[in-house]
Amino acid sequence: MLVHDPFVTDATLDHLAVTRAASLEDLFARSDYVSIHCLLNDETRGMIGRDLFRRMKPTAYFLNAARGPIVNEPDLIDALQSGAIAGAGLDVFDQEPPPLDNPAARHGQCGPCAALRLLDRRVLPGDRRVGGRPRSSPCFAASGPAAC
Repeated sequence: MLVHDPFVTDATLDHLAVTRAASLEDLFARSDYVSIHCLLNDETRGMIGRDLFRRMKPTAYFLNAARGPIVNEPDLIDALQSGAIAGAGLDVFDQEPPPLDNPAARHGQCGPCAALRLLDRRVLPGDRRVGGRPRSSPCFAASGPAAC
């Protein structure tokens, strides 16, 4: 597993048996799934945008379970509509709640636990659990197209 966190020590990453990506750009270029988990502040607002989405593989998925404004939503919508990335799992949006006509909601899984639902269908085999939750939990119940 690749990670990018400028605040975590190499010793901690070694203990967790994960590899530090050389940069955020490197992480986006090398990953099949990119999952965002950071605070929203002046430094992270709009941090994820066109340049990073262009670095992703066309088969890669973007997951945001952090805060909506960390992602430049129009750039994400463009990446989804153009096929630059395979899809997105969005638990959060720039505007909460998202308007019904939000294009990001039409192009990806969205709503509570959307990122987990996407991983459940794409990555996890058989009856494996995520975070102790069985596949029959409410987080996995709406695993059809965009459940917003």
